[in-house]
Amino acid sequence: MDAVIGLIHELVDPKLEIPENYYKAKRLVSKLGLLSMRIDCCENGCMLYYKGDNGLECCKFCGRPRFKRTRSGKRVAVKAMHYLPLTPRLKRLYASNSSAPHMRWHSENRRPPGVMCHPSDGEAWKHFDATYPDFAGVETFDVSLKQNFNLRATLMWTINDFPAYGMLSGWMTAGKLACPYCMENTKSFTLKHGRKNSWFDCHRQFLPMDHEFRSMKNAFRKNTIEQNYPPPRLSGEEIWERVENLPKVTEEPPYKFDGYGVSHNWTKQSIFWELPYWKDNLLRHNLDVMHIEKNYFDNLFNTVMDVKGKTKDNPKARLDVQEYCRRRELWLQDKRNGVFKPKASYSFTMDQKRKICEWVENLKMPDGYASNLEKRVDMAQGRLHGMKSHDCHVFMETLLPIAFSGLPTRIWKPMTEISLFFKDLCSSTLRVDNLERMHLNIPVITSKLEKILPPGFFDVMEHLPIHLAEEAQLGGPVHCRWMYPFESYFVHLNGVEKVYDQFGKWFNDYVYNTEYGYHDQLLKDISWGPGLVYSMDKYVVNGFKFTTEERSKHMKTNNSGVWVKGGDGNQAGVDYYGVIKEILELEYSGGGKKSIVLFRCKWFDPTANRGTRVLKQYNIIEVNHTREYAAYDPFIIAQNVRQVYYAPYPLRPDKSAWWVVIKVKPVGRVEVENVLPVAFQADDISIVHQTVDNELEDDLEHAEHILEEINTEEINAEVNECDNEDETTDEEEWSEEGDGDED
Repeated sequence: MDAVIGLIHELVDPKLEIPENYYKAKRLVSKLGLLSMRIDCCENGCMLYYKGDNGLECCKFCGRPRFKRTRSGKRVAVKAMHYLPLTPRLKRLYASNSSAPHMRWHSENRRPPGVMCHPSDGEAWKHFDATYPDFAGVETFDVSLKQNFNLRATLMWTINDFPAYGMLSGWMTAGKLACPYCMENTKSFTLKHGRKNSWFDCHRQFLPMDHEFRSMKNAFRKNTIEQNYPPPRLSGEEIWERVENLPKVTEEPPYKFDGYGVSHNWTKQSIFWELPYWKDNLLRHNLDVMHIEKNYFDNLFNTVMDVKGKTKDNPKARLDVQEYCRRRELWLQDKRNGVFKPKASYSFTMDQKRKICEWVENLKMPDGYASNLEKRVDMAQGRLHGMKSHDCHVFMETLLPIAFSGLPTRIWKPMTEISLFFKDLCSSTLRVDNLERMHLNIPVITSKLEKILPPGFFDVMEHLPIHLAEEAQLGGPVHCRWMYPFESYFVHLNGVEKVYDQFGKWFNDYVYNTEYGYHDQLLKDISWGPGLVYSMDKYVVNGFKFTTEERSKHMKTNNSGVWVKGGDGNQAGVDYYGVIKEILELEYSGGGKKSIVLFRCKWFDPTANRGTRVLKQYNIIEVNHTREYAAYDPFIIAQNVRQVYYAPYPLRPDKSAWWVVIKVKPVGRVEVENVLPVAFQADDISIVHQTVDNELEDDLEHAEHILEEINTEEINAEVNECDNEDETTDEEEWSEEGDGDED
């Protein structure tokens, strides 16, 4: 550690006061009162040697020894952990003027009814406040208010991936009963040929009782209609009655109880039930949207792109289609010269796949928006590989409708709707009425996909979105309950001096016009025009990094796209989209330094349906990049703009003149407005429309009679390289996803 501190001294400014060595650094930190406790633990992670188990010499579960001998003969723990007490760390946050106001923000900045931008706006938080008005208090000093108060803290819920969900809750998230909400009332089953659990045709029961899908006998599982109600959602008291007699993992080894995998999936009683309020919490464990979205995207994208070894539409899946569905056009065809798989209309040809890969290679997005997707392209195989979780997040919510635009409309629509569902769900501000509509939409969207895709596509990851909107109502915005870290982003800018003389006369006339009654001396000083004007090619404002169009041409990223609301900022106003041609900083004379930064932009024609058009059902905005705004109004104050980027359609020659507008949020920021209800009608909150389906049962024919010869060993062999990918357990699928994140 002394060597590391010495290296830090060489790298940073000598004026910074950094401790000389590890000992002095440790002494300095110890004054903060943030102590830690070292606790021995089993090397296999079975237990902690803590409290009543502190005197044990070996693990009471696996029998591994607690200690080992060093070369000097000293006895030390094989493995240990550091416990960081929570209370002093919470108190320390109120001891800083920079953090204390943020700790009170949720209480002092109340949102209007029906609007959620913090977990305290969710039903679970409000229910806990009403049920336990007084709990677990410790006196704390708030330095920003200069007063003591009673600090209260509680464990509201856990946030973890799906396998860890099972370990913490005690309900195993594997097998046919993997869903912790549906529990034993699920309709999942094991595929005869794919030999994996499937949630195919498990979602019509979530539809209204009079919905037309319920009575369709052959659009889903053949000869099946749906008459059941959705599975009941158990309260905390009801779950406690089921687990109160189960052993804890700290008492004896976990084991499978009678009925495991058939009538229940319990493996233990979670230690969290020892908390006196745990059974009263409305939300105890969160489904992690980050991993659900990533897995959903991987399955959908690889199936549509027909990626060998990754697609859910392999030969065994086609045998399951023949087993469970009345879709004869997708059955394998046994001919004299071999067995052939008909091409499905929901998958692309190799030529189409390579066009999409080429489109991804040429995409230029803002800095920090996503990783370099060009590196993920495998042009020879026509696929994307090594996609990280955040790449999948960006692609799923913004790029998927564009990439899949070459699919038949009846297939493109539900795939775009699932993309829009995740986009709406991940908004930084949520509205309760939108979530209620999303809760009604998601079973319709999933059922529409079930009419298209094979049963093997629908594993538990495609099922869990059914519960996400309802969970958001309980817990609040998703960004407070998922596993993405917040990232800091710092940019330095510099520019070149240049005089620019085309601005100011109209402003001077406007400010000095007595009809408007302006008396602001600052505005009057500015109206005389700038003394100097500096031209720059990049500038950072509102959390965005902007560059000129010319600079972006020579970069792999593009930060030149801008948009601004026209009119009075209401929805009736016209939105303007364009690109930055020049960035100008104008300096004015007068008392003190006065400056304004302007963007000189090329604006696209905002005329509805001629220069700009909106597909309201799918919240897709398009601009005609060949048409410019006719009026001369190129300047806009930098603080008034937001960032966008534009994406062309890869498989739609008829839309070559149209670009899709993709709005960008500031990197590392969560923007919240909370003054008036109308302020929430911003781009962060979309209007959720009701999902409708007017398709008939026979509308999903796969008319392109293209056959692909398959290797019969893929069907007959018990284990082969292709099927190893498809026959992994739920835990292995998550592990593979994590490995991909480390690329």
